[in-house]
Amino acid sequence: MKKILVSLAVILAVVVPMAASASTPKAAPKPHIIGTWPDDVTFNGDGGYVVWSNGRVQALSHAPSYGSLRLKKPVNNIVGFEADPMSGGYWLIAANATIYSLGSTCQDQTLVGPKIVPKKGVVGAVNLADSSNEGFEMVTSLGRTYSFSCQFSY
Repeated sequence: MKKILVSLAVILAVVVPMAASASTPKAAPKPHIIGTWPDDVTFNGDGGYVVWSNGRVQALSHAPSYGSLRLKKPVNNIVGFEADPMSGGYWLIAANATIYSLGSTCQDQTLVGPKIVPKKGVVGAVNLADSSNEGFEMVTSLGRTYSFSCQFSY
């Protein structure tokens, strides 16, 4: 009888923690600040943006605010932010290559990029905007870049 009780105790000691850990979901990471950017929308040098991993954008001082992500399914994978100074607005870039547009990005144009982009591993973006170009390059953890620009659709 003692052997049976010991065996049962050993089995329970192994099985119960395994079952508990299998059923306990991993806690989602808490939103965190991914970076700060100057006000490249108006170029007035007075203000900037604080961007969070959950898509929250906080405009500082006189920087214009075009809002934050308000999705039915919350995200926590935003890794980049790029302003569109020509049209007024900004893009949020997610680690899975999803691009969220806030404000009047591309105005009467369409954001065009490569047909194939990575499904993961995006770490940020680099602004390509100048006096004749609106857009950015998405950057991956392997150092690859994918260009996106505003173009007229015909």
